[in-house]
Amino acid sequence: MFRRSLSILLLCLSVAVPVQAASPYGRFHALVIGNQNYKYLKPLKTPIADARAVEKILRVQYGFKVQLLLNAKRDDITRALSTLRKTMTERDNLLIYYAGHGFLDQKLKDRSNAQGLNCKNLHGKDNEEHCIDLESYWQPVDAEPNDNTNWISSSQIINFLKAVDSKHVLIVADSCFSGVILMRNAQVDLDRRTRQESRKILLQRMWNWKSRNALTSGAKETVRDTGGQGLSIFAEAFVAALRENQDILESRSLLYRISEPVVANSHQTPLYGPIQMVGHRYGDFILVPKALQHVALRTSGRGGNIPGFVRGENAEVGREPQQGDTMTDPTTGMELVYIPKGCFQMGSPENEKDRYKDEGPVHKVCVDGFWMGKYEVTQGQWKNIMGDNPANFQKGDNY
Repeated sequence: MFRRSLSILLLCLSVAVPVQAASPYGRFHALVIGNQNYKYLKPLKTPIADARAVEKILRVQYGFKVQLLLNAKRDDITRALSTLRKTMTERDNLLIYYAGHGFLDQKLKDRSNAQGLNCKNLHGKDNEEHCIDLESYWQPVDAEPNDNTNWISSSQIINFLKAVDSKHVLIVADSCFSGVILMRNAQVDLDRRTRQESRKILLQRMWNWKSRNALTSGAKETVRDTGGQGLSIFAEAFVAALRENQDILESRSLLYRISEPVVANSHQTPLYGPIQMVGHRYGDFILVPKALQHVALRTSGRGGNIPGFVRGENAEVGREPQQGDTMTDPTTGMELVYIPKGCFQMGSPENEKDRYKDEGPVHKVCVDGFWMGKYEVTQGQWKNIMGDNPANFQKGDNY
């Protein structure tokens, strides 16, 4: 019976979070594309499931407003990008996820080299990393082999990134040859900066500066369409990393969280770094769980990533929350009390009356500190967060 009570408690906690509109981080938008049922190319197996899983985790756990495109034609994708270009502002955050066929135009590189038009000749040795000598493509479901009329080139994506006003943009591409769009040696530079600066300074600078980054399932190589439990091996690792995260997370950290399971079970190597020639300025895309989106990025005096919650009068500003501290959520008006970290025994002994078989074995569980609502979640508060009311009885928002 304890297990059922705990489930109800966790359900209440899952909705006791503010809506996106009050976030000091701006709005979070995502365009998620899953192309699987191709008309002229070989059909794929997992992009639709991949896209749906990504859409759900971004919307439910991170508060994104998501546009989901399944089996999208070229016109569908370009129209969605055009709308984003018109509606995004300098305070917005935009994530674009693509799962589908990709193509690399190797002939373009061969022709350029034959004519002496490589990157070094065009821009000089110091700027070699800023030149695209390969053209990669996303292939919509109406793409035809050997005819790029309906393909979407990396150059087109770059032109979109130059024009869109979003402060932070992250491209996540699970397709063959997707790593072409990245700057050469970008990851090396990021690693060196991380060692030189504390996390506090690094996070603040990443948020303040404009960013145009990409996380790709591979480099200049083919990638697996399967490998996960109903998802591609990359999508499974990506969704798992987002699901397990409970903190403010810079997206470059996703590379470290997904690389091991992908590399260990495939021949592809995920990459992360700035996109070339689009005005990237050192920043990074910051992923913020919905429960933390109403508080500004601030760190504790000890250098940890502790959200700066709006506190009640019985809590000092600038210290970590303590047991009994209270706060009122500025968006929902919900009264919350702080529960410190600790451990407890989960499950019930075999001799307990009316126990279920799946309530054992008894084991120790430790949790981080969290804020819990002092009162039950009302139907009105549920609708404010989730957008609908699934209750079997509906007699008003205060129930």
